[in-house]
Amino acid sequence: MALSKSQIADELAAQGLGGKRQITNILNELAELAADEIAEGEDFVVPGIAKVSWAYTAAQKKGEKYKKGDTYIGFGGIENTAEADSKARPERIRLRATAAAPLKRLGPSKSNAAFGKSKTARAVRARKRS
Repeated sequence: MALSKSQIADELAAQGLGGKRQITNILNELAELAADEIAEGEDFVVPGIAKVSWAYTAAQKKGEKYKKGDTYIGFGGIENTAEADSKARPERIRLRATAAAPLKRLGPSKSNAAFGKSKTARAVRARKRS
């Protein structure tokens, strides 16, 4: 279960980083600052924790990807011939969050087998199964 703002403030106060009210105010201001930056179309980074950024995919017109009769490589490397023009696709603008480098090191790498045996992976499995 994710920690609430109050629980985070309690944890940081217990470590002697300030009073609970002071830490809660800092967290509130950080959230407001992030919302302001995101509303202006900017990315927002909490150093060492996460980056919240905008992802943009341009629109495509009908037939821009491939035309009827063109050959293309499909799923599994199979060569296909297009029976119709590709569909039009609208532009997409999404907000995404990615973990910073210190947190990425905790997660699975390209070899997921080693991560599956870790303490972190066991905790995730136990939490998701219940």
